[in-house]
Amino acid sequence: MRTNATIRRLIAESERDRRCCHGETRADRRALRRRAVAGELKRVYCNTYMTTCRWNELTPPQRVLYTARSLGVRHRTWVFGGHVAVAAHGLEHPWNIHDGTIVIMVGSASGACSSGRLRRVYAPNVAPCIRSGIRVTGVERTLIDCALTYPFAQTLPMFDSALRKGLTESRAILAACGVMTRDVGPVLSAVAHADARSENGGESECRGVMLEEGFAPPELQVAFDCETGTRRVDYLWRCDGAVIALEFDGTRKYVDPAMTGGDAIRQVVADERAREDQLLRAGVTAIIRTDWDEVRARAPLVRKLLDAGVPRPGGLL
Repeated sequence: MRTNATIRRLIAESERDRRCCHGETRADRRALRRRAVAGELKRVYCNTYMTTCRWNELTPPQRVLYTARSLGVRHRTWVFGGHVAVAAHGLEHPWNIHDGTIVIMVGSASGACSSGRLRRVYAPNVAPCIRSGIRVTGVERTLIDCALTYPFAQTLPMFDSALRKGLTESRAILAACGVMTRDVGPVLSAVAHADARSENGGESECRGVMLEEGFAPPELQVAFDCETGTRRVDYLWRCDGAVIALEFDGTRKYVDPAMTGGDAIRQVVADERAREDQLLRAGVTAIIRTDWDEVRARAPLVRKLLDAGVPRPGGLL
């Protein structure tokens, strides 16, 4: 009975603090393991648990933050980096980078060996900050580490959102590169193409894929004066007299009432067609539409861009 009361207290306290719970004694750890075996709790890391129903409600960024907060309580000197710091800073990013690992920075090269789900990154003299309740690398170091870890298309949303939210500037990122001993070419490429005008992570990743595929950088959020007001397009290319627009469609626009204002899908599609007609009358010569599936598959997006005549000089990255 006493153990049960203790476990209820641990769970309640952890939920209040927006973290996972952990056993403080051997008896607590045994009790938590039993509840995990029974399916009541989810074991998300060594001696780290959350009620299964609550864990299933969380997004991948929330899950890694709940886990890191719990570990931070037990390891006060840990500085989290990589995708953990990305989530803590609230940077836009593809959720598939959350692979179940935890990244911490260590000051000794001999201690930089990773084990199991714990990844250790050698980073002497790193200056931590507190974000989302945990000690993490600063935004510049976080961006640098991610640019050196993940593909360009996955990193660009982080850089775009950092600039859009005013968390840093390009010159500050470049200055932070001065302490790096590795080749920072991927960081320089991300800085060169980062743009605060990108409105969300999906648009940034789409642009990153296009750049990786060798297409010319587009103009972003270009406005056209139409009969019913100003209309903006996500991406625009002007070449040889052609004015080519690309629109990135999030699938939620067509299935989530919060995105459609309660309108039927038919009405949403009709509104988009009317909008396209206005853009064509305003001087756009071709409009391409793409979505998540095409961006992730790449080949359908590449074919659409080529068919529309978007320049593909290659060699940009």
